[in-house]
Amino acid sequence: MKHLKTKPYILFIPVIIIVFIAFIDEIKAGDFHFIGSEQALGNTIFYCFLIVQLSSLYTLYTFTKKLLYSSVLTWIHTVLTIAFVFILLKTVMGNNGFAGMPRRYYDYSELENFDLFSFRIAQLKINLKILILLVLTQLIYFFNLGIGSFKSVKA
Repeated sequence: MKHLKTKPYILFIPVIIIVFIAFIDEIKAGDFHFIGSEQALGNTIFYCFLIVQLSSLYTLYTFTKKLLYSSVLTWIHTVLTIAFVFILLKTVMGNNGFAGMPRRYYDYSELENFDLFSFRIAQLKINLKILILLVLTQLIYFFNLGIGSFKSVKA
């Protein structure tokens, strides 16, 4: 527990495990026909992105912990990153029903049916905004590292 106070980035390890389990569940549920399965392939790439990002953050924190300026900024960065990851996981996994299959199939035989599923476009816009916030949150780490490096060089 004392390590958690000084090294909050340890919390990335259980989150990496949770994302990896969701990724394995996605692979087991998906029937990967590479033609016409953009949602399954898109989710797989999304899970890989999260795993690589969280693993990279843990590695960066491990190697640069002595250069960081503030543990408060480390806590803020860690908590915000984990929160945005869980929000993204909830929205991505919430689109699927049993066994990872979409809950409804779209019928585009008439023009009026395009309006029926406009909620999907709105949801994708929200996911994009959350993803942008997640990327912007990573600037906190670089700010913390920059200030810490500048202070150590100045001293």
